[in-house]
Amino acid sequence: MSHPPVRRNYTSPYGFTAAPQQSYTIIHSTYATVPGSVAPNYLVSTSIPPHPLPRRSITLPPHYFTAADLTSFVHNVSRLPVTHGGPTDIYDGSYLRRDGQMIKVALKVHRVVGSPSAKLIKHLNREITVWASIDNPFIQPFFGLYWGMGRELPALVSPWCDNGDINTYLERQKSRLPEEALEALKLDLLINVLEGLRHLHEKGIVHADIKGGNVLVSNDAVARLSDFGFSAILAEHRTSSTTVKGTIRWMSPELFADDNARHTRKSDIWACGCLLLEILSGRVPYHNIRKNPGVIKALGNYEQPRRPPNLSDPFWQLINACCDPSPDMRPLAAFVCQRLRLIRLIKDLNEDKPLHATDAESLLDLLRERANRQELFDVKESNGLESLCRKAPRYAAQLLTPTQPRMPGGWLSETMRLCMRTGDNDSEEDPFLMPCIDALMAAFAIVPHRGEFSPLEIAEFYVVLGRRDPARASELLRLCAHGVDRTTSGQYAYQYQFQ
Repeated sequence: MSHPPVRRNYTSPYGFTAAPQQSYTIIHSTYATVPGSVAPNYLVSTSIPPHPLPRRSITLPPHYFTAADLTSFVHNVSRLPVTHGGPTDIYDGSYLRRDGQMIKVALKVHRVVGSPSAKLIKHLNREITVWASIDNPFIQPFFGLYWGMGRELPALVSPWCDNGDINTYLERQKSRLPEEALEALKLDLLINVLEGLRHLHEKGIVHADIKGGNVLVSNDAVARLSDFGFSAILAEHRTSSTTVKGTIRWMSPELFADDNARHTRKSDIWACGCLLLEILSGRVPYHNIRKNPGVIKALGNYEQPRRPPNLSDPFWQLINACCDPSPDMRPLAAFVCQRLRLIRLIKDLNEDKPLHATDAESLLDLLRERANRQELFDVKESNGLESLCRKAPRYAAQLLTPTQPRMPGGWLSETMRLCMRTGDNDSEEDPFLMPCIDALMAAFAIVPHRGEFSPLEIAEFYVVLGRRDPARASELLRLCAHGVDRTTSGQYAYQYQFQ
């Protein structure tokens, strides 16, 4: 039997009621057993939208939080924290969504010493507003605020993740998955994280506290970044090992060089390298140093984390690039993500596993960018393109075939011309040259670019490559001269050798 609805005026957590000239009424009922229903019998006056509550009707103090207030929609909040995360206590509860479904949520409350200052409230409000504006599958969603905890700061409401953080999730999977499958899972989750970080950085947002504890795994096993921006803001109220600017073992050296140093996208990339080390090896950064003061000393000397013995070369090279002592030398999040996808692509090709379509597309996007910048492919990129063309030729041909047949100046052809200009230079041999040529030849074998090279160009290609590898030169002549008079090309090649 349901209870009669209760009518009340809305009151803000600071005691401000709705303005008399814009009075809003909310009608709700207590929990009731309703036949055929799994949610409380919830009613809202039809004169206002049910959710979120209208903020414009409430007189707010200068630095009041502007995110949606979900206090009337969150129920069954645990009396004690179910877990802790740095300077926060985490409770669980139930949230009644707009569609009438009740879902489990996490309520995160920041611990502070004393009353929060207006400056702290302003900064927290800014970060909460940024978080609320993000809609990305690899960023933990934000629902709104809950004021029923009896504290001066609200709880931040987000989906509850039964899998916990990425380290907890992987620890559980150890007993369920063989080692090879576990390594593949780690790589999948890290790609999720980098896609999320890429999205943040493209929007000009710095995370400022990347570590395993701040990567949650959703109930459908997707890794999501959470808790960005808050650790630095809570500096003056810190109550745990989280420092003024982040968590020590994941912090970049430049953050210790100056008291006024701020987190940047480059410091995020350092922390990202530390996260890769943490997840792939199962060890924290600077695992060889037991206490934090020793870690701070190492960072003050711009020392990189030590390599764990169970890390393969491709991953360690990427971690080294992320943890370069010079911030300007660190790659972009987009590149780190593309490199992880390339590692997975080559691994899947070598093991005859089904390919992730986004991995191959990511590689080709990267190669096109190289071509536009007039750069040779690096060795790993060349190996990826060659493996794709040789082991999945139909799929590669579909991806490489231009939308306009015989389109002049295709990026593959332009890169081949760049290879020949590089090879014709008498300076020291470029280590990227021959792998790049091999990859391009593998591509030309499945997608002939007919008529894009003149006979003179083909002759030049033949002579330049013939100096290094005559067999490769003959194969290149066969591929590039397709659709061109080979006799003419051969005559050009003969004349070119004696110029």
